[in-house]
Amino acid sequence: MLVYAQYLVVGVGRAAVQIAEALGGPAFYTVSSKAEIKTLSSEFGIDPKFISLNATAATALASARAWLKASGLESFDIVFNTSGRSDLAIVEDVLSVFGFYVHYKSSTEPVKFPADVPSARIVDIISLIKKYPTKLSSLLGAILKAHSTSPFKLSPVTISFSDLVRPVENIASGQVLVIKTTRPENVRVDPAAQLLDPRKVYLLVGGCSEFGIGITVWMFNHGARHIYLTSRRGRKALSPVDKLYLRDINNKGGDAKALSVDALSRDDMAKLIKESEAVGPLGGIMLMTVVLRDSSFANLTQQHFDDVYQSKVAALNVILDLVDLSKIDFNLLFSTIGTVFGNAGQAPYLAAQLYVFYFPLVLLATEFTLK
Repeated sequence: MLVYAQYLVVGVGRAAVQIAEALGGPAFYTVSSKAEIKTLSSEFGIDPKFISLNATAATALASARAWLKASGLESFDIVFNTSGRSDLAIVEDVLSVFGFYVHYKSSTEPVKFPADVPSARIVDIISLIKKYPTKLSSLLGAILKAHSTSPFKLSPVTISFSDLVRPVENIASGQVLVIKTTRPENVRVDPAAQLLDPRKVYLLVGGCSEFGIGITVWMFNHGARHIYLTSRRGRKALSPVDKLYLRDINNKGGDAKALSVDALSRDDMAKLIKESEAVGPLGGIMLMTVVLRDSSFANLTQQHFDDVYQSKVAALNVILDLVDLSKIDFNLLFSTIGTVFGNAGQAPYLAAQLYVFYFPLVLLATEFTLK
């Protein structure tokens, strides 16, 4: 396969070079600066005789013809306009009668095809994203699979995870943002901030959410090292950003996991507690489960109340059956100000929350005391 890549630019040009290499045939490249010649030679090992520095489309075509003649070849199978410039949409006699002209659309201006071109293709990434996201997803999957087998040469910009709190600047076209999450050799803990025991395991039941991730980060910063979040969907319930936070914690020496556990299943919860105690003693539990069945009171059914009741009260009862609260540091329940002032449409939720709200008061009034 003979490829002629016109005027390589930073992003698309790098891709064009590696596509040409993957196709396995000879390729001829035109560039607009000596720096690009140096990049092609040093990074990709391309012989300078396959590269031409040209100022105009006419001189680039002249160079392509000269290269074809010197190589004993007649024409190119593919002409790839990587810059998307209309003035470069000229192939004349250098493209085979069975060849393709490929145009990278880099702006909103109409695409101008060369005259008498046998076949043409447009690469329009923006339109592909907007109109065919599913197809783009499959294409990205194929690209990542190819990358895992034979890694592409990228132009990385490395940034630490902590710097993501600020806007990322100075990233040029074609560069790839790489988040650096290296594991430090030692993790120092500020004794004044160590509210939680790094040897113990903490469970956030129903905690696979943005709120749960926020609590997990706070707990890690205050001494906890083994933090397990649960929900029925587990890790699938987390957003890509949430997963980055867990990854950062683990790279810093933590043990943060998002697990698929049904809080209403005694077997699931018993297995979770057994596996947690194999890591370390149970330090504390936060009950964060919630199911909402909001509706006007006239439209509510018993099922609405039962669903929310199960997510709050039944989940709490499972914990009480399996855990001796006198042997852990805390069992944290989440309340809502709605139980005081009410909230229209949330009668089932507030009813369940009232039970949770009064449970500690009833517990302390019984013979059971926390030691």
